[in-house]
Amino acid sequence: MLSRDKKLTSTKIFEREKSLIDSADVVIAEVTQPSTGVGGEIVYSLVQKKPVLALIFEEHEDEITPMLHGNTSDNLYLEHYTLDNIHLKLQNFITHTKKSVQKKEN
Repeated sequence: MLSRDKKLTSTKIFEREKSLIDSADVVIAEVTQPSTGVGGEIVYSLVQKKPVLALIFEEHEDEITPMLHGNTSDNLYLEHYTLDNIHLKLQNFITHTKKSVQKKEN
C-alpha cells in the first residue's frame, strides 16, 4: 500500500481505482508478482471491455498465474518483457489497440 493510501478507507481506494479504469482507454498492468488487487483491477477492466496489457518480466515467464495465462479474453494481452524491450512492447500494444478502435468505429 502506498503511504498516501493509508489515509484513505478501502471504499475510497476502490472507488478511485474503479473511476480511473472507467475513464481509461486501455489498462497496463505489471503482473510478475501475483497481487489480488491487480488481479481484481484486470478482471474489472475486462468486464468493462477495456484492452489490458499484462506485462511479465522475462525471467519469471514460467511463474504467471493460471488465472491470467488461461484467460481467453480477446481483450487480454500477455507480454513477456525485458528492460531493453519494454518500450517496444508498450508501443506495439498502443498501436494495436488504436487500430482495433478505428476498425470498430468504421
